[in-house]
Amino acid sequence: MVDLLRHAVEPTIWPLYELSAGAWNRGDEVVLIGDAAHAMMPFAAQGAAMAIEDAFELASFVADGKPLAAFVDHRKRRVARVRSRGAFNRFAYHARGPVRLGRDLVLSLRRPESLAADFDWLYGYEPKD
Repeated sequence: MVDLLRHAVEPTIWPLYELSAGAWNRGDEVVLIGDAAHAMMPFAAQGAAMAIEDAFELASFVADGKPLAAFVDHRKRRVARVRSRGAFNRFAYHARGPVRLGRDLVLSLRRPESLAADFDWLYGYEPKD
């Protein structure tokens, strides 16, 4: 693999992009979901999950005759929390030097079940239906 990369004519890098806060909807005509609405860094393993959550909850809002703006307001809190967790994970799990040593010490003192429980809000999310 290394030899293959050495001989690449022009290797490219796959950049990662994040969207800043912006409009997800235009009135009650158009709404964006998933990465189109709120692309975020992949440090919380939430890429497809956020789009699936959006779709499920959007269907519920539409079925109940609620405006798209209400859906957007509802989802923005969740998206902000997931984005924040992703930023923390990027910092913590890609740390170097003394920060890495501190992280490793803290993690070694916690039971795996305790660490997993910290993510119940993220991976155990129950969309409103």
